[in-house]
Amino acid sequence: GLRCTRAIELHKVHRLDFGDGYLVASAERSGIGLIASFDRWIDRVTTVRRDERARAQRQGYDPREFRRCRS
Repeated sequence: GLRCTRAIELHKVHRLDFGDGYLVASAERSGIGLIASFDRWIDRVTTVRRDERARAQRQGYDPREFRRCRS
């Protein structure tokens, strides 16, 4: 689908591997725009933000909790 197509595009443009490209495409499509990852290659993509310290939340995303993690 669209995520696979976007992942291939990210590979061509930013040299991301397919897995990272798919992760970026999923974050873009879902509207979250934040990826918890140690892979600095993701920083090449300007449509998402990467955070090494972001915590995984169960169901919902709580911005207040994210701010606490960043400080």
